[in-house]
Amino acid sequence: NYSLGFTFGTKYDDAYAVEGSFIYSNYDVTNVNNNRYNGMYYQNTDTFDANQYSGAIAMKWYMMSGMVKPVLGGIGQYSYREYKWSDKNPYPAYGVGNATSHSIDVGGLIGVEVEFSPKATVGLETRYMKNLASRRDFSVDNNNVYNPNNQYGFRTAIENLDYYTVSLTARVAF
Repeated sequence: NYSLGFTFGTKYDDAYAVEGSFIYSNYDVTNVNNNRYNGMYYQNTDTFDANQYSGAIAMKWYMMSGMVKPVLGGIGQYSYREYKWSDKNPYPAYGVGNATSHSIDVGGLIGVEVEFSPKATVGLETRYMKNLASRRDFSVDNNNVYNPNNQYGFRTAIENLDYYTVSLTARVAF
């Protein structure tokens, strides 16, 4: 649905940078493996609202100096997610609880920055992330909350998936 965040950091000798960031995201998750009992068994999808809070630290290397600067780097990230029953589902949430999860990811980045002045840049960056560890905490009713490992689900949980993001950035130096 949307994502918003901020980054802070410092640059060394116009060649390296260390950055910390925080990003909040809101999105929908569909658990396509749930079967519900409504007089008969049928296949349906359950939709959950997810709120994600991510904190990351990145080390960047600026490969060239000048106005256009290609960038390579590495990232470590912690993400906390909250899942709850979505109002978009066609039926009410009887006995459905909430779920949370924690994950630690590492990855790499590649991008380019255009420096308009020593204090203002615009950039485009792609990050590829791989999960190292995760933990999911479910409510008492595990079969009705976002739980891809429940008795009906056989798909990989979001926390265990590799993923990539593409970001458009604007920086202002103080």
